[in-house]
Amino acid sequence: MQRKAAEAVVKNLLSKKPKHTGQVLASIGYSRGIAKTPSMVTESIGFKVALQESSLLDALKAQGIDSAKIAKKIDVLLEARKIDGDTDYQAVNNGLKHATAIYGLISPTGEGTKNTYNFIFSSDVQKKVADINLSIKEALINGNTKEN
Repeated sequence: MQRKAAEAVVKNLLSKKPKHTGQVLASIGYSRGIAKTPSMVTESIGFKVALQESSLLDALKAQGIDSAKIAKKIDVLLEARKIDGDTDYQAVNNGLKHATAIYGLISPTGEGTKNTYNFIFSSDVQKKVADINLSIKEALINGNTKEN
């Protein structure tokens, strides 16, 4: 259910008129209580992992945006010029950032790595999720649980 929630939340964020996250969760079958406090889902490890397993490219394609359209939009940024005709380096930088966010990082060997929804979770949040995940694994391995 968390994977379905992650997909629905991302689809909502990409829509022209995003709804409140609680409404999105209610629309896919979550209870009213969860809809009132969507953080119970969106702050869960399962939800965050589900988000990280999908790429932005997959989400854009699911919205009907094909690779040709993505490339055309990125090319506009990469070829951007200021009014005086000089290269608009800020637009070029944005084009490169968008291309990397959509297609992932390409290594010199040509192998790509899928990028995740980095626009949703900052590196600080990702680090916290990794730390929580590690502590859960350690507790399971050691048979201990910590009460906070």
